[in-house]
Amino acid sequence: IDEAVALRRQLAEANPGAFLSDLAMSLNNQAGQRAAVGDRVGALVAIDEAVAFYRKLAEANPGVFLSDLAGSLNNQANQRAAVGDRAGALVAIDEAVAICRKMAEANPGVFLSDLAGSLNNQANQRAAVGDRGGALVAIDEAVALRRQLAEANPGVFLSDLAMSLHNQANQRAAVGDRVGALVASDEAVALRRQLAEANPGVFLSELAGSLHNQAGRRAAVGDRAGALVASDEAVALRRQLAEANPGVFLSDLAGSLNNQAGRRAAVGDRVGALVAIDEAVALRRQLAEANPG
Repeated sequence: IDEAVALRRQLAEANPGAFLSDLAMSLNNQAGQRAAVGDRVGALVAIDEAVAFYRKLAEANPGVFLSDLAGSLNNQANQRAAVGDRAGALVAIDEAVAICRKMAEANPGVFLSDLAGSLNNQANQRAAVGDRGGALVAIDEAVALRRQLAEANPGVFLSDLAMSLHNQANQRAAVGDRVGALVASDEAVALRRQLAEANPGVFLSELAGSLHNQAGRRAAVGDRAGALVASDEAVALRRQLAEANPGVFLSDLAGSLNNQAGRRAAVGDRVGALVAIDEAVALRRQLAEANPG
């Protein structure tokens, strides 16, 4: 991607009318790749430039480039959040939501899913700045839109609905709605279980994440036994994933083992709790030695 950016920059300097959009696209991609290797600052530099170019293109031709600007603003929100600029992340995602809402009103068949995705992101960014009420409003709308989309086309949108329900559970818990959080979490688990049965290679890790979340939601309403069942399944799935790909999933396994220790202690299984937390410490020690940052 670095080479693609360099080549497209050269082309865009010679003929911006033909190649500026290609350069903006590659910069957007470069931001994602830099973020993936931990270069948060480089990712932000790339996405800021991509947004600037797409803004220029959208001003000249909104019918073609406004959706690209919205997509890059979504990316920019994530990259700003990654470097701790929560306020900047919120500004970016609020603009993305506003653009997507305008496009969805004009053409819902094409842009309603973009609006839902931006609202899901907006919920996270609002939560990050402490606006729990605003986060809940955004995620509730995202869930409603994705439910509508999934009913019409489950093969495409069911996974998006599950993602937003997972997020909704967290936002409802944050405002003290424990029952609502559990309802959302239970539905997310049910949908992701369905998806994982059909395609485990893609959705097993997401099911494990929702089970991890469900354990917390069940514990919050006093269902200690149900919390332990969910936690045990999350650990089992993440162990399976970590054995196949430790570089990606070992930290998730450690997190679920840490959770499992609390759930086992809550039901009086002190020995099981100690076994779980000892393994969590050992794994996190290994991870911290390799990457203390």
